[in-house]
Amino acid sequence: MKRTKLWIMIQQSFWFLPVIYGIISIVLAIASTQIDFSFTEDELKTIAPAVLVPDTDLGVELLSTLTTVTLTMTTITFSTIMVVLTTFSSQFSPRTLQNFISDRKTQHILAIFIGGFIYHLVAFLQLRSPGNESILLTPVLAGVIAIIGVAAFVYFINHVAKFIQVNNLINRLTKEALTTIGRLNDDVRRYQKDPRQNDFSNINSQQEEGKITAKHAGYINLIDFSMLMNYIEQDNITVRMNVYVGDFVVTGMTLLTYYQAPDHPITNTEKYRACVKVGTERTGVQDIEFSIQKIVEIALRAISPSTNDPHTAINCINRIGEIFIKLGNKEWLQPELYDSQQQQRLTIKHPDFSYYLYKAFFQIRHYGNEDVSVTTAILNVLKLIAANTPSNLQETIWKFAMYVYEGLNKEVLLSLDKSYLKSELYQIAEVTSHDVPESVTDD
Repeated sequence: MKRTKLWIMIQQSFWFLPVIYGIISIVLAIASTQIDFSFTEDELKTIAPAVLVPDTDLGVELLSTLTTVTLTMTTITFSTIMVVLTTFSSQFSPRTLQNFISDRKTQHILAIFIGGFIYHLVAFLQLRSPGNESILLTPVLAGVIAIIGVAAFVYFINHVAKFIQVNNLINRLTKEALTTIGRLNDDVRRYQKDPRQNDFSNINSQQEEGKITAKHAGYINLIDFSMLMNYIEQDNITVRMNVYVGDFVVTGMTLLTYYQAPDHPITNTEKYRACVKVGTERTGVQDIEFSIQKIVEIALRAISPSTNDPHTAINCINRIGEIFIKLGNKEWLQPELYDSQQQQRLTIKHPDFSYYLYKAFFQIRHYGNEDVSVTTAILNVLKLIAANTPSNLQETIWKFAMYVYEGLNKEVLLSLDKSYLKSELYQIAEVTSHDVPESVTDD
């Protein structure tokens, strides 16, 4: 697996790119001033027009002004970021804050401002020391960096304006969920066989049992399947995962159970614990449920009495349907993983399709129970999912559709509402090859 624990920490860090840009700016400022000091005034004027070769005092004044301007833009940027974070937390979901903080465009723009400020400040201090009466490279670079900073500031305002639009946010969260599904599929698919070839051998056939426990409490952020399978094959053991990505564990809780031959005990169990990353909060690297949950929370905010925006909720429901179509067409929902010799080595605790379906819609169904448009959207999406997923999921989808319909408060529904909802249910029944119960037709 390419994504290591260190890479995840770097990706989630808001200060990684600003630090890199800051270091580059310090090196660039020192290098540019030293290059200027290595030429005489006459030599500089032969290299460039005289207008580009100001005296040192003018260069110091220019850098002083640019330092103030850059610091002002950086301050405004920080203020804008705080406003966006407040908006995300109050109107959408606290979980979506990670998306803005980890957004590469936001980090690059902030890094440009911080890097520009550091360059101007360091160059300003360098030019105040004794040196040439005229300079060339330092003020030219300062001007170029300032222009880049202004362009970045304009782009940042436009970027924020687009980023906080709810439809754009929902679209990004959907892409994140689809990426998570694809990433997890890539991680485990190569260790799986055709379901028709699975022998489902007994993973407990070896005699001695051992357990790897969590050292601290938190959420399972990542399971490095590639490294884990390599270790398992090297030690010739079999393993059963007791937890899965997104689960909350406490200190001492069993992460995985391994079964080893009595005459070949494993000596290093710490390497197995290192394959399971436990963090203080959930992330969307492998956690499909968490990625879907972000969209669900936006839908719940949209249908709350204080917001009353069912169209946004319907957009969320449609996007969740898109996610489930991809989820349903993946074959990696098998629990058994095999090594290169086609021997079963690892059994994972993987939620099934019905689990994800329930977790995605049960809250929306509950809080949107009295909004016919929301319930209709759920039934319509279930029909869409059923029409675009394998036949082995039809029973699950039909049962969930009946669950949604049974949860309706039919006493408050008007006849036309009932007729429309029944029509959606009949269409799902047709797609899934089921018969509508008489209790529905009698409503």
